[in-house]
Amino acid sequence: MKKKRNLFILFLIGIFLLLIIATKTKKEEHQVSYSVPKNYQIEESYKKEKKDTYTFEITNQKQTYQFTISGDYSKQKRIIKEIKESKDGTLTCIIPIYTKETKNQMYCNLGNKQVSNYYLIQTKNENYQKIVESLKSYKVIQPSSNQNSTLFQRKNVYNQNIEKEDTFFIWNYKKLLILNHDTNKVQEVLDFDLYDNIMATVVDKYYVLFDNSSVKGIQTIYYYDFQKNRLKKMELLKPLSKNSYINGVVNHLIYVTDQKNKKEYTINIRREEIEEIDQDQTSYIIFQEGEQKEVSKSDFFMKQQLFFESKIEEIDGFFSKDSIYYVQENKFYRVYRKNKKNPILLFEMKDVKDWKVVDEEILILKEDTLYSYTDQTGIREIIKSNELKYNFKNIYNLGKK
Repeated sequence: MKKKRNLFILFLIGIFLLLIIATKTKKEEHQVSYSVPKNYQIEESYKKEKKDTYTFEITNQKQTYQFTISGDYSKQKRIIKEIKESKDGTLTCIIPIYTKETKNQMYCNLGNKQVSNYYLIQTKNENYQKIVESLKSYKVIQPSSNQNSTLFQRKNVYNQNIEKEDTFFIWNYKKLLILNHDTNKVQEVLDFDLYDNIMATVVDKYYVLFDNSSVKGIQTIYYYDFQKNRLKKMELLKPLSKNSYINGVVNHLIYVTDQKNKKEYTINIRREEIEEIDQDQTSYIIFQEGEQKEVSKSDFFMKQQLFFESKIEEIDGFFSKDSIYYVQENKFYRVYRKNKKNPILLFEMKDVKDWKVVDEEILILKEDTLYSYTDQTGIREIIKSNELKYNFKNIYNLGKK
């Protein structure tokens, strides 16, 4: 009897190990096409990134919906099992139902054009309110904002509007303000004020500041680990000229160009390593609009090459920046997300001074306030400071856990 029990235990262990091996050996990406009841055709793409990421294109007659979700579905295929739909006037909305229970999201088309839920709330669309009421049993997440703020360093901080995985950084002359959902911190960095030509970025779990205050150039790089709450510095054996700038971050490396000396470097902050990109090469790689491109050496050093922040130029009536499209009429902006077929209208806003995009989250600077936008939250206030009216270039950054 004991022998049979041991064999049964070994059998269960074997099955468990086989399941683990099967899960680990599944492909890191897939693309499948399938349909669900009521004639919805689904194009599903999966890719392993920071999280398991699924991108969908759902079509039904003349309506097309595109969206991306993250979640642990064990790399499964065909994870949408049903779609709920509601129509009112020219507005049509759907709720995908997944094979695994999750928070329900709603996606809407106004006419035949996809728009965000926040845009429909922002424009007080009456049809949207009726659809939300008709689908209230599905407890769809609605964009919302908290108006309560905390006074911190003579600034108003809206901590409840900060997502738990987000850390906002505000450079405050010689110290760093660190804003989270639960707490605010101050990290002393310099013993003097640094006002202009701020060179800063975020890579992985580090906020990185290049000290370009010396006439000799950049000799010190400070980096703050926002997970361990620890500040360190990296001393360069050979200074970069003051006429240097950050191209961007690719594959955990910071790309920096010394415009004066016509040299480009990669910096690995975690290892405190800096490497010059071969000067004998005839072309350089840049990254724009999510694509890798190649330019000649002369073109590369002719102007600043900012990765993922493409030149703002008109494309089919739109302007592009950071993989986001927008239409500008005087001081009025209508902002869209790039899409295979049609841009998705996200929101409208006046008098935008500056913006950047971090992992699909849009940071917007207007007057004295920094805002954040995601499809789930809509536009939210993050920090209000009178200083942001006058000094905002590369002052704000966002890190994600």
